[in-house]
Amino acid sequence: MRRMVAMAREDDSLDRRSRISRAAEHLFSERAYEAVSIRDIAADAGVNSALIRYYFGTKDELYRALFTDRYQVISAERMAGLTAVPDGLPARESLRAIIRAWIAPVARLACREGDANFLMLLARDLLRRDDEMHSGFREELDTMALECIAALKNCAADATESQVITAYTWFVSLAVNATANRRRAARLTSSGRPEPIDETEYVDSLVAFVTPGVAAMLGLGLSTQN
Repeated sequence: MRRMVAMAREDDSLDRRSRISRAAEHLFSERAYEAVSIRDIAADAGVNSALIRYYFGTKDELYRALFTDRYQVISAERMAGLTAVPDGLPARESLRAIIRAWIAPVARLACREGDANFLMLLARDLLRRDDEMHSGFREELDTMALECIAALKNCAADATESQVITAYTWFVSLAVNATANRRRAARLTSSGRPEPIDETEYVDSLVAFVTPGVAAMLGLGLSTQN
């Protein structure tokens, strides 16, 4: 009986923490970081402000936790995707596989109700000046970026470092903003509501759109038909 009570309490605790995380992501995606208070998040989550401080600490620590929890999953999926790219592929196929590995974890979030809010936070932080970015984010983002840049360089050995870095920053910026801006796309539809989308189809479309541009920048001459 005691074990059942303890398990119920643990489940309740996880549920409250999850509600706080979801509420914070929602509000931070709607407003600037500075415009959201702990009290706002508590009201949206339906909890007491003290619970937020208990689970996360300060607003800054809560924001860090949101970013870290989400980005660690994205990073792990990206690295697994890069590792899975077979050796010896033609450059064009290798490039497409690298771009898919990098884009897919973010694009899938855009297709899931509630998860897309994080993409707004990510897009906003990518646009901040270095001195405005929350401490720790820049290092984590840059560490992962270098992994993808190295893979692109291996794929396009004749490309210069500047070409590879430019190609990387352009395609990542495009992918993050495209996925984060699904709300605007919804506003432009006749119904004003987001259309249901298939994750696989969405990833395929984004990869097909991005890949030719990156290939051209890296001198791989990839046409839109290949």
